[in-house]
Amino acid sequence: MGRKYFHAYISYLNRNEKKNPLLVSRRKEILDDMKYHIDIAKSNWGVPGDPNHHKQAFDEYMAEYFTPLLKQCRAIQTMCTCAHEHTQEFGGFHFSGGEVWDDIYDYCIDCGAVNYGLGWTVDVLHASTLLQNTAVSSQGKEAGEIWA
Repeated sequence: MGRKYFHAYISYLNRNEKKNPLLVSRRKEILDDMKYHIDIAKSNWGVPGDPNHHKQAFDEYMAEYFTPLLKQCRAIQTMCTCAHEHTQEFGGFHFSGGEVWDDIYDYCIDCGAVNYGLGWTVDVLHASTLLQNTAVSSQGKEAGEIWA
């Protein structure tokens, strides 16, 4: 990829991120959590390559706390840069107690994000589709657990 095309691609990604402020905010929260867990692991078990590094404890901690966050971050990164061009509408109108209300929302087929009218965000109900679309497995966990 040439330099010109690379900059055009980055510009395209940035434009899409500006359309997804809720997702960008969620990604930042996850990145902060990831940094926190890296700092905990390094302070308790040392840095890989350090003579005082406790590899097994470090790896176990990272597998339990860091890896799930990494999966979420990858999925949200896909959502942040998606143009949400292929969507499907779900929900409908309801009548109850003399009042009419709706639960209509848009679902992006490409990335799994949903828009309830306030902007694109993560939807736990469609997490299994999201995981398939981003080639991330939940390692036997229920679909919603990855977002817990």
